[in-house]
Amino acid sequence: MEPDSEKEPTPSFPAQSLLASLVQLTKEAAQISTYESQLNKAATREYSDALSNVSTRLVALCNDLLDLASNVTSRASPAKRAYHIAFNDFDEVIDSFADVEEVVDNLLELAHTTLDEATGRSNEHAPNRMPSAPQGYDISKSAYRGRRTGAMGIPDKANGHTAHFGNKPQFKFEEKVDNSNDTPWAPKVVEKYHALKPWNPPSNQLNGMPTALAEHVKSLGLGNTTALHPYEYEIQNIQYPDWMFASSSEQLWRPFEDADYTYVSTVDDLRKMVSIMEAATEIAVDTEHHDYRTYLGIVCLIQISTRNEDFIVDTLGPLRSHLYLLNRVFANPRILKVFHGAEMDVLWLQRDFGVYIVNLFDTFHASNVLEMSAHSLHYLLQYFCNVETDKAYQMSDWRIRPLPPPMLKYARMDTHYLLYIWDRMRNELLTRSPTGAPRQLMNATLRRSEATALQVFEKPYYDAESGDGPHGWHKAMTRSNNMIQFRSPEQIAVFKALHGWRDHIARVEDESTRYVMPTHVLFTIAERMPEDVTGLLGCCLSVHGLVRTHAKKLVELIEHARVEARQMAKARQEESQRLIAAHKPKTLGQPVHTRFDSEDDLMEHASNPLFSSEGVVARICS
Repeated sequence: MEPDSEKEPTPSFPAQSLLASLVQLTKEAAQISTYESQLNKAATREYSDALSNVSTRLVALCNDLLDLASNVTSRASPAKRAYHIAFNDFDEVIDSFADVEEVVDNLLELAHTTLDEATGRSNEHAPNRMPSAPQGYDISKSAYRGRRTGAMGIPDKANGHTAHFGNKPQFKFEEKVDNSNDTPWAPKVVEKYHALKPWNPPSNQLNGMPTALAEHVKSLGLGNTTALHPYEYEIQNIQYPDWMFASSSEQLWRPFEDADYTYVSTVDDLRKMVSIMEAATEIAVDTEHHDYRTYLGIVCLIQISTRNEDFIVDTLGPLRSHLYLLNRVFANPRILKVFHGAEMDVLWLQRDFGVYIVNLFDTFHASNVLEMSAHSLHYLLQYFCNVETDKAYQMSDWRIRPLPPPMLKYARMDTHYLLYIWDRMRNELLTRSPTGAPRQLMNATLRRSEATALQVFEKPYYDAESGDGPHGWHKAMTRSNNMIQFRSPEQIAVFKALHGWRDHIARVEDESTRYVMPTHVLFTIAERMPEDVTGLLGCCLSVHGLVRTHAKKLVELIEHARVEARQMAKARQEESQRLIAAHKPKTLGQPVHTRFDSEDDLMEHASNPLFSSEGVVARICS
C-alpha cells in the first residue's frame, strides 16, 4: 500500500464558491438594523417596494432550499418524515428557527453518515443517529443547539443561548400584567410634572364615553378607542428654547473608555440621576425591549447620556414602579431629548412607566429632512463619528441579569455619541435652510418629532368575528395568499379557532403569540386538521410546552370547529334549497333564474350569513 493511500480523500466541491458568497452576504446582512429598516420602509415608498421584492425572493428561496433538504433526508432515511416548511414572511422566519435547525440537523446527519460510508468508516457510528455529546457536556447549553431565541426570537449571540427564567421578570412587578381583551389601556399619570393644563382623566376609559356607548363601540368591533394623551396640550403648545435654533460649535464626545458610567438599579440611584439630568440642557435616550416571552412586551433597560456621563437604568428591578419620576426631565420643555427612531420607544415608555416626551428631537426624522443617503443609527455613527457598532447584540435577550460587559457596552454606545450627532445635525439643518427662513428645516424635523411624541399606546384588541386588527386572523390569513392552501370551509374554521385560542392562551400565560404557536405551525395544523394528539404534534417539528400541555383540548377544538363548519354548510345548502322551492310555483317547472335588479340587491343577498364562509364559521371563535 502506498504511504499516502490511507489519507482522507479531499474532494473539490463546486458549491465552495457559493459558500464564500453566502459568508460575505451574511456579514453584510448582519450590519442591517431590522428596526431601522422598518422605519425606512415606512418613510420611503421606493425603499419599501425594493425591500418587499427582495424579501419575497429570499423567502421563496428559503422555502425551496428547506423543501429540497427535507426531501433529500426523507428519501435517504425512510424513517424520517419529510417536513414541508413554508414561510410566508419575515415574522415566520423568526418563528421557525427551531424547525430549520431540525431540518439542518437531519441534513448534517445524512452527510456525516454518507461520508463515513464513502471513506469506509460506517461502523464507527450507528446509522441515522447523531454523534453523542462528549461526557459531561450539556447539549442544552451548546453554542448550536441552545442558540434558539433572543429578545425577538432569533439567536442570541451575546451568551450563546437565551436566558431561561423559571419565574419571568414581569411576575415580580408591583403592577400586575393586564393582557385582558375587554379592559382598555389607560394612561398612567401619578403626577403631571411641568403641566400647562391639568390632567383630568375621563371617567370612562373609552375617551369619556358613556358606558352604554362604549359597550356599543366594542360590539361593533372597533376595539379600544385611543386614549387621551396627558401631555398633548404641552407638546402642541411648546415654546422651544432659542438656543436650539442657534448654530454653535460641536462638542466632541468623551472617549468611550474614559467616560463615566453609572448603573441605576435602586430608587435612590434613580433620584440622584434625575437630579443630575435636571441640570442639563439636553440628554440622549434609548431603550432595550423584549417581546418574545410576554404578550405586550416589556422595557428592560433605559439608556440615558448627558455630555459627561452615561446611565444604564435597570427597569426590571425594584425601581420600576418609580420610573414615572423621569417625567421631571422627560416632560420638561426646557430639556431637549434626543432619540433615534423614537416611534416605538415613545409607546413603550408610556405603556410601562407613564413616561411622556416633551421637546423631542428624533435624529431619524432629521436624517430624512436632510435627505441623507441612509437613516439608521449605524449609518449616522459611521458618518458623523467614524464609529462602528457591533450589531451582534441588537436582538439579544435584554432580560439577562447581570448583563454581560459586551451587552452593557453595546447599550451605552446607542446614546454615548448621540448628542454630538445632534450638534452636527442642528448645524446642518440651520445652514441648509433658506436664507429667508433659517428655521425651516429645523421646524420640519421638530414637527415630525412632535407627531412621534403624540402617539398613544393602545392595547391590541382581538375581534374573533371580524378578524380585524394587527393581531387578527384576517391579516394573517390574507397576506401572502395564505388562503391558497385552504381547500374547504372546515380548514378555514379550524384556522380561525386555533388563531383565537392562540391569542387567548398568550394573554393568559403572558407569552407572545409566536411563542405559543408560530404562525406557520398554525397554518400547517389548519391545513391537515389532525384528529388525535399524535397527529397534532406531528404537524410541527418542535413545539413549546403550551401546545403539548393543551394538545388534547386543541384536538377537541379542531373537531368542534369542523363539526360546526359542516353544520353551517348544511344549513346554507338547506336555505338554498328552500329558496329554490319557493320559486318553483312561479316558474311552472322551468329552470330557476334569480334576477337581481341591481348590484346592491346581489350584495344584500350574498351578505346573508348563511351564504358567506365567514358566517359559516363565525361562531367558532366567539
